[in-house]
Amino acid sequence: MKTLKFRYIALGSVLIELVLICYGTLQPIQANQSDQQLQLPMYSPASVQVDSRLAYANMCAAEMGVIPAFKCTDGQQIPITVGGVNQTSTTTDCDKPVQLEHNCVPGSRLLRPQTTVAGVKVAIICRKYYDTPQNLNEFHDIAIVQHNPATGNTCWFQTPPGTPQDTTGGVPSPMEDSHAATHYWLELHDVNSDTDVSRINCQRCHAADPFIWTPWIGQVVDVNNTNWNPKGKYASNFQHIFDESQPLAMSPTGNSCSNCHRIGVTTDSQIFLKRAIAWNTAVELDPRHSPVKAWMPPYDTTESSWHSLFDVSVAQLMRCFDDPTQSECNASIPSSDNAALIYVNQGNTGVQDGSIAHPFKTIAAAVAAVTPGGTIVIQSGSYVEPVLISKHVAFRNQNGTVIIKAP
Repeated sequence: MKTLKFRYIALGSVLIELVLICYGTLQPIQANQSDQQLQLPMYSPASVQVDSRLAYANMCAAEMGVIPAFKCTDGQQIPITVGGVNQTSTTTDCDKPVQLEHNCVPGSRLLRPQTTVAGVKVAIICRKYYDTPQNLNEFHDIAIVQHNPATGNTCWFQTPPGTPQDTTGGVPSPMEDSHAATHYWLELHDVNSDTDVSRINCQRCHAADPFIWTPWIGQVVDVNNTNWNPKGKYASNFQHIFDESQPLAMSPTGNSCSNCHRIGVTTDSQIFLKRAIAWNTAVELDPRHSPVKAWMPPYDTTESSWHSLFDVSVAQLMRCFDDPTQSECNASIPSSDNAALIYVNQGNTGVQDGSIAHPFKTIAAAVAAVTPGGTIVIQSGSYVEPVLISKHVAFRNQNGTVIIKAP
């Protein structure tokens, strides 16, 4: 057993000093070692109300880390091909079209940056809606999905769709408090604009999963090597930014499609499903030779064997789209686990359950409540208390520097 002193210096010279009694959960520090400093991301206080892009971004950063500024042209270009030949200008038809607008405009790019929190997944897509040979840095739709697989929480950031954005000088982080960020990124709710994030309502399409894997995206992302769990934890309406509740998703027992996939119960989800299975098409269903028409399942099959394998399952899914309350549909809101993230604020005198709205008053209470592998977020204040740690726990602070010293 090793006793360590944990010192946290926050902004304004606020000091947190703890004695941690660790049972193999922290690497012991030798007495002759120098201080070790860890730079941690900024956290927003629990009292902040999510009524703006910046307040929302701070909440997202608190759990999932800071999204860095970026250049769209640093991303992988997503090919547009015809008969396997790469295209440099828009075509009326292509092998693997962009599913959002069902277009064949080349030049869109995908970035997958790392944040300051390990394990968090970020996808940035810079789309082109028409050719811009005179300016390769012009994009017409920039969207970010930030997802924490540990809790399921997901954040969304969006530029005005269809509005040209010259990204020559780079794109500011949506978590940045600057005029440039305000220029690029939509507000959550904006009565003075034709659109905002809440009205776009990303979860209508992303009803069952934070990421939509299409053949177009599959050209630059090998889903088989992403260790992705298609039925993992998922909370699409983090901080309730959308006016609608999180959509239901269905997983009918024994269904050939839902054996691998969770399927959202929304009109947009049904559209994607119909595209994936070439609904109402009268051509062969080999996805390698007719990718525009059918791309599920992701292996070769004849038309007769496809119908034999999937017709009954597809019919069941269509019944569930019509009425998801049927028992066969097994429809529910996807599971999430916000218990994996516990908040502490020594100024809280009301209800204490460890949530960001009702944080614990002491770190000891947070340690007792946190699940193994979870994270305790310590808000600013002064805490002097003995804490016994007998499980794997991560500590993160509101802002500043953490210094761990041997006694």
